[in-house]
Amino acid sequence: LADVLRYHVLLEYLSWSDLRHIPPTGKLVTTLYQTTGRATEKFGSVNITRDPATNAVAVSSPTPYSSSNATILSLINTLPYNVTIFSVNSLLVPHGFDLMASETRPPLGLNITKALVDGHDFNVAASMLSASGIGDQFGSEEGGAGLTLFMPTDDAFSDLPVTASFQSLPADKKAVVLKFHVLHSYYPLGSLQSIVNPVQPTLATEDVGAGSFTLNISRVNGSVAIDTGIVQATVTQTVFDENPVAIFWGFESFVAERDLWEEPYRHQ
Repeated sequence: LADVLRYHVLLEYLSWSDLRHIPPTGKLVTTLYQTTGRATEKFGSVNITRDPATNAVAVSSPTPYSSSNATILSLINTLPYNVTIFSVNSLLVPHGFDLMASETRPPLGLNITKALVDGHDFNVAASMLSASGIGDQFGSEEGGAGLTLFMPTDDAFSDLPVTASFQSLPADKKAVVLKFHVLHSYYPLGSLQSIVNPVQPTLATEDVGAGSFTLNISRVNGSVAIDTGIVQATVTQTVFDENPVAIFWGFESFVAERDLWEEPYRHQ
């Protein structure tokens, strides 16, 4: 149901006043679901309309005569110009979305550690996944929203400066660094190239806290760029891509910035 929840997150700040000025013809707004690449055409968007007679504001699928619609009931909370939370009277379901199929979809059953070994040049990352046990956690996530992995090559580890302390970190800290390379959703390359919300939390964000270990994803000179705020890397190759898992590489300098793993733990 993760994609259904994403369909309820609009990528635009709208206040009560904004909703009261929606034209009767409606306003099309992109949702977080549209950014996954799993929505067909523009059906990851919603159409917001206002009844001029009653001022009631409705949200629905942009398809004609959609059966999925809801009325906005009240404002729950707001952080001006950033976030508003409204209550609605009904669940919104994207056009063509099969709720029963989403509940019963079997996981891919991919052994991500083996996929890395088979992809060559990822033996260090594969051994670390296996030793830390997070490879098993990745497998359990496949049945949900999926995973997107940006895996460092063996060269990325061998090129670490001798002053880097990464190898001396305890296993749980190494696990956080690896999770920093994983998004908690499946994004094929085309979705990464057209992603709407560039700042993406990673699995490490869930461990460390909101605002930490996020990645900024953008398009630079026709390629997908991943920016940590300290270094920028470019996606150069797809290692594996089959819904719900995508694995990319191109990160020779990605793990080489020691501040990425040292700073969050300096005062622990």
